[in-house]
Amino acid sequence: MKVKNIHFLLVECWMIAMKIVKEKKEEPLYEPIKNALRTQFERFVGSKGKVHLEITAKGRFSEELKEALDDRSLSTLRVEKMIPDIVGYLQKEFAYGKDLVTVEIKPDRITISNIWRARLYAEVLNAKYGIIISPRKIQEEIRRFLKDRINITYRNYNSFVIAQFDKERNDFKFDEKLYPKTPEPFSDAFHMEEFVKHAQ
Repeated sequence: MKVKNIHFLLVECWMIAMKIVKEKKEEPLYEPIKNALRTQFERFVGSKGKVHLEITAKGRFSEELKEALDDRSLSTLRVEKMIPDIVGYLQKEFAYGKDLVTVEIKPDRITISNIWRARLYAEVLNAKYGIIISPRKIQEEIRRFLKDRINITYRNYNSFVIAQFDKERNDFKFDEKLYPKTPEPFSDAFHMEEFVKHAQ
């Protein structure tokens, strides 16, 4: 019995140690990626739109962000402790509703299990945009797997995006075989104010 208890204790200690190592590798990426996302999303929503992003990896949500979540999402966050690295919302100009965004950040190459985890966050929080980001290029094996299973990156009118963070350009890249066109919300959207300006 004691041997079993020691075994479980060792496993638990190992899991805690791995979590600490993971957090130390990921944390330096949180702020630069959040800032780069903000810049990108501001182009998407337009000058009269709103972008609100928070680093939530440690489970802290502002009251403003909580207000953007529905009751089920808030309850699941408390019970299941399912916390994406970044959560926020986009509100396009002239739009009444807020589109929720969940972002999972990985310092190493993205794996299938990483993708499923990021998708799960988006589904549980009912996010319009689910995103997973790594500074490393997606592997050929993962690309082929995803191309054969298009339902993974398609979420019934909601978006799931796999992006590569370019540290030097402070921007994002997308695999052209997976995304022939720049996916939302990274694309520059059409805005009414631009139409009016050009029409004058």
